Amino acid sequence: MLKKVFGKCPQVKVLDFLLSSSNKYFNKSQISKLSEISRPTLDNFINDFLEFGLLKKSNQGYELNISSELVKYFIKANLLLANTEIDLQKDSFIQENYSDEELDDLLKDIFEDDIDYNERIENNEEILVNKQEYKDLKDFYIKNYDLVKYLMDNQSSNMLNFKNIYCKTCFC
Repeated sequence: MLKKVFGKCPQVKVLDFLLSSSNKYFNKSQISKLSEISRPTLDNFINDFLEFGLLKKSNQGYELNISSELVKYFIKANLLLANTEIDLQKDSFIQENYSDEELDDLLKDIFEDDIDYNERIENNEEILVNKQEYKDLKDFYIKNYDLVKYLMDNQSSNMLNFKNIYCKTCFC
């Protein structure tokens, strides 16, 4: 998250990588490779990270110093930035209202146009699915958990926004 806001300078790349990989030890080559910077570039500032207490060095390698107050602030900042990004994406989901016909067009690929199927849903009867259908429904639910939870929490007002949310989720 830090790279998105503060740019892709080498120090930010390394810090962003280490924040996402806390409680792990790395050697310099691993840090430079996984942070997508050169080893000589890392050598230029790794001692500064040690001096300011961002990193700890041991026989096992380098590790993010999670007991450092400075690191704690970076962790909080990273979480705040991630939450802000999530909020921005949520806000962009809810923008338009769609007619019933538009929703039907969207959903016809997801659900069959089977009259018996629709009648069973309307009559709230038990619906049997085969293993593949169950797997597909489960995968859809897992992939779109936030969307499904959001829609279930706000059923009446948000069903009209389903098309916009679903399309952005599946990139159609």
